Amino acid sequence: MRKVIVVALLAVVSAGCSLWSGDPDKHLEKGRILFESFRLEMEWGYELKGIYIDSDGLVWSYQRDKPWYPAEMKSSVVRESDLLSKYADSKRVGSIDPRVLREKVALIDGAAGGRVMRDPLSFERSGGLDVAYVFDSREARYNQVFLAGTGDWVAKNFSVEARDLVAWLGEVKRSVGFE
Repeated sequence: MRKVIVVALLAVVSAGCSLWSGDPDKHLEKGRILFESFRLEMEWGYELKGIYIDSDGLVWSYQRDKPWYPAEMKSSVVRESDLLSKYADSKRVGSIDPRVLREKVALIDGAAGGRVMRDPLSFERSGGLDVAYVFDSREARYNQVFLAGTGDWVAKNFSVEARDLVAWLGEVKRSVGFE
């Protein structure tokens, strides 16, 4: 009986992990939005600002002073239309070399398989997140791959790939004057 439970548990965990594999037969793929780094400040009002990197390697910055709420409120999932509304008044601030972008995109699957530790959110909900996105074409939405979080959103992805992506996003943010 004990072996059956262990085998069943392993099957469930394996099924969950296989969703993120780079297998071209899967329905998960890289979409138009690849990476995002943002900060939300709610201590003295509302300010949401960040950068995102699209599939063409363009770096965009955005800032909102009015609350943004996605239509679908699910943890780690966001619709493309919601992201595009979040980025409505974004400005192009840079670009990424195509070779470098391909290298970084190749790290997403490894980061998605990393163990993530998150602290509970506090009431203020001020902080920052670095995320990668994987597009689910069947559901027409993005799955967020948490890379790191700061402030009230303390999170850490323990994979080597996530650590490399966080360091790279830091370089990108500095190069475009965000941080």
